[in-house]
This record gives sequence, structure tokens and C-alpha cells, in this order.
Amino acid sequence: MTIFDTIVPFMNKYSTQHTPKELMEVYALRVKKLRKSRKWTQEEFSEHSGVALGTFRKFERTGVISLESFLLICQALGTLADLEEFMKEDTFKDLKALFDV
Repeated sequence: MTIFDTIVPFMNKYSTQHTPKELMEVYALRVKKLRKSRKWTQEEFSEHSGVALGTFRKFERTGVISLESFLLICQALGTLADLEEFMKEDTFKDLKALFDV
């Protein structure tokens, strides 16, 4: 499973009806599902990712997290390379054309 399977589908449905807060909560839920599918406890995942346990618990509960910690989570899930690929400049050109930004 890649970040495209877990997070980016919402980009395909780009809409003003989804607030950043709503998306943060969705991302947190997806991370939680991925963590549980790997049978990791929050404590194990915190240790594996390098994200403080309290920070990780808060993220799963609220969706609130720093970008650095989110990237550490992606790295621990093996999806950081997918995120890097998505964030390439060429991708932005495609999105700009798609959304006429």
C-alpha cells in the first residue's frame, strides 16, 4: 500500500467541501488503520517512527501534527518515497493544469 492508496485519492476529488481539518482527520484515520494492519501498538509505532508517543496519540485522535512528524510517520509506513514523487515539480505542473491554479 502506498501513500497514493491512503492519502492522495482525496486530491483527485479536490473540492472546497473538504476543509483542511477534515482532511487531517481522514489522514489520521488512515494512518491508524495502516498501523493496526501491521499489528503495531501506538507505543511500537512511536518508537519505530521516532515520533513522540504523546504526539502520535494526539495525531491519531485529532489529526493535528507537524509536517516533520508527519513525514517521519510516512517514512515509518514506507510511503515517504511516494510522497516525494508526488511533490516533484512536474507533478505540480500537472496539478496546476488540472486545477488551473
